[in-house]
Amino acid sequence: MNTKNDVEVIINGKQYTLSGYESSEYLQKIANHINDKIAEFKEQDGYLRLDTEMKNILLAINLSDEYYKALKDSNDIKKENEEMEKEIFDIKHNIWTYVLVILFVLIYYVLGCAINGYEMGAPIFTLIIILPMMLFGGGNEEVGWRMILQPELEKNFGFNIATLFTAIIWWLWHLPIFFIKGTANVNMNYFLFGIMCLTLCYALATIRKVSKGVFPCILLHCLINGLSAIFVFNYSPLSCIISLIVTILVSMLILNINKRYIRE
Repeated sequence: MNTKNDVEVIINGKQYTLSGYESSEYLQKIANHINDKIAEFKEQDGYLRLDTEMKNILLAINLSDEYYKALKDSNDIKKENEEMEKEIFDIKHNIWTYVLVILFVLIYYVLGCAINGYEMGAPIFTLIIILPMMLFGGGNEEVGWRMILQPELEKNFGFNIATLFTAIIWWLWHLPIFFIKGTANVNMNYFLFGIMCLTLCYALATIRKVSKGVFPCILLHCLINGLSAIFVFNYSPLSCIISLIVTILVSMLILNINKRYIRE
């Protein structure tokens, strides 16, 4: 059972005893806040001429106003979080959205494996286990990159410049991982990785723009990361550049088709 605390405080120059199950520090903060409000009132013309009852009513009104504004802000944040969670985990997208996810995965891996050669790593069935793990090993990043950053940048710079900026930030954000021993990135070429960041940013931004959702982006990110444990190949300048060009061309084609479809 919590212990009830009695705290001696000074409010408006008079000593009072506050009792409660909250900490002594919390009760003191309550007293300090009341003193701050009274100090604000004393700076206003006419406050000192009010009688005690009116001063108390004024204090009660202001404290109630603060409470209900804080309550409204709290409810607004809660509602925003609920809507965000609903958007993040909304899997109800048309079949073509998921076809695009598979298409970009194929572009990435078919070109990479065909140009560089590859080795089989983990058995293909392990993807069932790897995919959920990748949700926390990259997929969850999409909330920040494609749900928040990309759309905000597009408002000011348009799709292509926004995608380029996102790719650069994403590339720099990964830099510390390249210095951590034991990570998959430590033996990779950082500049070729940057090209692949731009490649994936075009694919992910295209899916985000077409689907208006985040889950397909999360799925694509998880598949790219997860399949890297199964189809193992090393980046090369040729494969990175070709993958980038093909991905950009496919992205532009898809966006143009989508724009015409929306107009019709």
